Amino acid sequence: MSRSSLNKETASSTTGWKSLARWLISINERPEPLKSKIILGRSKDFLDYIMYTDRKTGLPNRAMCDIEIEKYAADKLKDSFVFLLIKLDNLKYVNDKGGREAGDALLKVFGKVLKRAASSYGFVGYNGSDQFIGMFEECTVQRAEDFKQYLEELVHYHNVQTPNVTMQVSVAVSETNSEQIYDIRKLMGATFRKASAQQPRREAENKSEDKKEENKEENKEENKDNK
Repeated sequence: MSRSSLNKETASSTTGWKSLARWLISINERPEPLKSKIILGRSKDFLDYIMYTDRKTGLPNRAMCDIEIEKYAADKLKDSFVFLLIKLDNLKYVNDKGGREAGDALLKVFGKVLKRAASSYGFVGYNGSDQFIGMFEECTVQRAEDFKQYLEELVHYHNVQTPNVTMQVSVAVSETNSEQIYDIRKLMGATFRKASAQQPRREAENKSEDKKEENKEENKEENKDNK
């Protein structure tokens, strides 16, 4: 980890603990029984947020993703359980071109978009790098496709409104009944294989988008020269 990244993490953690300290002081004058209940309840919420929320995306972090996976690993999955792998395909390109701060900004925006898209479906979390996962109970393949379409519509709307910070997203979906897989890790494996099969097509699309951006920049430079 670079010194700048370490400083950011330290500053973020310090801010969190300062917020907790201010909150504890604010309830100090409450009646004692009420004070104890508030402290126990709110402290747990605050610590859960610190431990299990990714700061860049605002979504559950990898540790929380692992907890959710372990929860489903304990028993056989039910019919109409969906696992999704959602990839922010152009994150590496943005990191390479604009630096880590540009990549973090893209993650932050996409985190908000994904959270909105999944609000009525189920769990979504950030699994690190360019990967996000979703686990939806009582979700048919068609309903999963509806989610995918809604997410794509939100991404398209964002890209039109903010053409300087565009997102390129792909989604792989597996459902227990259609796959005849009722083990969470095996269902995850099937989904990751689907995502890998999609990768060459997505890479070709990304290169096409990158070429368009390069052409735009070249045209801008030519127009400047002509003036």
